[in-house]
Amino acid sequence: MNRIKLSPLASSPVSKPASQAVSKSVPFAFDGPVTSAEQETCLFGPLQYEESYAYPLIVWLHSDGQNASQLQSILPGISMQNYVGVAPQAPVGNFQCGYHWEQDFDSIHAAQESVYGAIESASSRFNIAKHRIFLAGLGGGGTMALRIAMSQPEQFAGVIALNGPVPDGHSVLSRWKEARQLPVFWAHHQEASQGKTSAASMCRNFQELFTFGFLNLVAREYPTLQNLEDLAPREINKWIMEQVQTAIL
Repeated sequence: MNRIKLSPLASSPVSKPASQAVSKSVPFAFDGPVTSAEQETCLFGPLQYEESYAYPLIVWLHSDGQNASQLQSILPGISMQNYVGVAPQAPVGNFQCGYHWEQDFDSIHAAQESVYGAIESASSRFNIAKHRIFLAGLGGGGTMALRIAMSQPEQFAGVIALNGPVPDGHSVLSRWKEARQLPVFWAHHQEASQGKTSAASMCRNFQELFTFGFLNLVAREYPTLQNLEDLAPREINKWIMEQVQTAIL
């Protein structure tokens, strides 16, 4: 059975049935159902939602070991007002161990389906600007966000990866000529010091993206993970607003 869990942010009661439009005066964030009881899609509604305004959508891919509810701690730091947010849950894992974005063929396909299902879910509940959908993620979620956005760049207005190494394998750059036009916000912190997330490997990742012609690329480096968590959300809000304004002009 599908589950709906109200977020603590949804403190104001909603008098209308869920099948009807939500009153624009009610601020809320909530988890919505998906097709499986094992997986959930978390939805975040902006404060003072205006039904007549088409909102940019942030599709958030949680870090490995977490779940879709991570959205509830991320979106308020970016903006409580400017965006609708939605987070699909990674297809691999369980409640005890968390969920993971594996990079094998089947998991990549499942992740793509989850992302587009989440977009459909958000669009069914909110007024979404179809040309202003931003794919974002942290850690393994950031890597998957880059992979999906690079493979289908026409679907997204930009991609955001925090501490997410550039993906490799499975023809990730098969559409690099189109993908290099995609706006990219890419950040990491210097404390990352092991394996694929080391600072040196992140620098190589940046050089690779630049070499492949990703000229609309903003890179940020923070001293610590805490700095990244505190400062990156505000930077992301500013960056997305710049992309939106550029698209309008």
